[in-house]
Amino acid sequence: MSANRPGRNRAPAAPAPTRRWLTRDVAGETLVYDRVHHRVHCLEPLLARVWLACDGRRTPSQIASLLEREGAPPLDADLVALGLRRLRRARLIEPAAAAALSPPSRRELLLRAAALGGLGLLTITAPTALQAATCTPIGLCDSLTGGQCTGLPCCNTTNTRCSQKGAAGRNCGCEQQ
Repeated sequence: MSANRPGRNRAPAAPAPTRRWLTRDVAGETLVYDRVHHRVHCLEPLLARVWLACDGRRTPSQIASLLEREGAPPLDADLVALGLRRLRRARLIEPAAAAALSPPSRRELLLRAAALGGLGLLTITAPTALQAATCTPIGLCDSLTGGQCTGLPCCNTTNTRCSQKGAAGRNCGCEQQ
């Protein structure tokens, strides 16, 4: 085998991040709901534009150029990479695509991003419908098995919780507390 095979000494291409999840625009900001981890992410406008530009084909420098053509403040690939790292940590883009991103100085980039005012991301945990319930219907509790017991009070009863029944603990039921 030859050590000079074509493509062997080429630098790897910059990653092309891909966006995912359910989105809504609310009051000028983008809310992204992660159905798997039950989290809601609030993206400031500039970071939302970076996220929306992630299509699995564009590199950070291509995203910066695209946003500038669309009227965004001047960005460079390092600032876009900072935004992509935040999106990766929030699980809003594929991890493999953003793993290789390493901007130079985090402090310098944060100062530049603050001057632009728009790479902010806020994440909160959103309860599932079952977790948000104030009580568990008796029929639902009785149909759950071991690890699925809600631990919530049972509806239409006093001093009972949906918990594991008996010593075996294989089924759930409304047990006296």
